Amino acid sequence: MSKDTPEVGDVWINKTTGDRVQVKLSLTTIIYAWHEVGETIYTYDFDRDMFLRAFTYLGKSKANIDDLFKTENEE
Repeated sequence: MSKDTPEVGDVWINKTTGDRVQVKLSLTTIIYAWHEVGETIYTYDFDRDMFLRAFTYLGKSKANIDDLFKTENEE
């Protein structure tokens, strides 16, 4: 991770709203992230430059969103 290179699993906080997002996919110019509010998960796509101006890096997530949807029967 680098503050200039968001990676999958990184958690960032919006400097204005305080909302936290986790990076789901990071491409050259677009950052895809998710944000959980109660039982609803919102997904967003951001322009990388806008994302880096609006968010501050907090660290790596302890959980992966993909794991949230696995069941006991899945490996």
